[in-house]
Amino acid sequence: MNWVDATPSSRSRPVDSAGVSSSLIAVGHALDATHLRIATELFYATAVPALIREIAEILRPCGIPIMPLKGALLQRWVYGTRVFRPLSDVDVLVPPARFDEARAALRAVGFTVEREEQGGWEVALRRPEGLLEIDLHRRLSSTVRSGLRAEDLFARGRHDTTLFRTDVVLPDPRDLYSHLLLHLTLNWLARGSLHHPEDLEAAPAALGLTPEGMVHHLACVGLEVHAALMLPHVSAAVTGAFSSRLYAALSPGRVTRLKVTAARMLSADTAPGTLARRMAGIVVAPSWLEAGRDALAKRLTL
Repeated sequence: MNWVDATPSSRSRPVDSAGVSSSLIAVGHALDATHLRIATELFYATAVPALIREIAEILRPCGIPIMPLKGALLQRWVYGTRVFRPLSDVDVLVPPARFDEARAALRAVGFTVEREEQGGWEVALRRPEGLLEIDLHRRLSSTVRSGLRAEDLFARGRHDTTLFRTDVVLPDPRDLYSHLLLHLTLNWLARGSLHHPEDLEAAPAALGLTPEGMVHHLACVGLEVHAALMLPHVSAAVTGAFSSRLYAALSPGRVTRLKVTAARMLSADTAPGTLARRMAGIVVAPSWLEAGRDALAKRLTL
């Protein structure tokens, strides 16, 4: 059926009712999507800091410090209210020696739904009625792929009571960047996709990092190979100059260059989860022996 447009004109124009209906439905969907996005952002803006405060206050009587990681930390410290960074859980690091005690303290107050990662390097916890999971970390990755040790992160970090309105330990900004690079590299080697490459431009801009300062730190924590391997991909994927400047500042030695070449060959044109990609993960590690031993131990627990 065609309706007649009643707008005064020299001649009447037929209007397609199906087209009008489709347009109205599209507008309705757009409004629904906008409202959903706003509601989601408001939920995370309040629920995530509240959960971190709760965790800190549960563990404080035990003398266990916490260090927020990844999305929860980036949203407050790097992006603020300018950009919403999606996240699915709240990552928190505790000193490895206190991990089991922290886990028990959280279970005692109702975080009884558990999903433990293979090897026990982290456990996801939530209340039965809860929407957000806590990813409680003993270390930063399932196997040894860098020199970023949890104990060293706490030693280099600083206590802060303003960002989350409770006492947490913030990592040294260089460690925050290093962890982002490590996470991005491991995701790339395992799955062939870049995980939030924009973080590697946003964090240096917000925290005042310099390429010169990062070059030395990456070498100290065993991430020079990761940087040489991944920074060209980051530069190609996102707008910003830090990644290209950092890559230009690197001075990789012969061993580093050989590792990068081997990792590229092993991860090129291979499906996610293949043996070749797992071998590439071992190649980028500072110690092949330690990484291989760790990977073997992980496989034997399957």
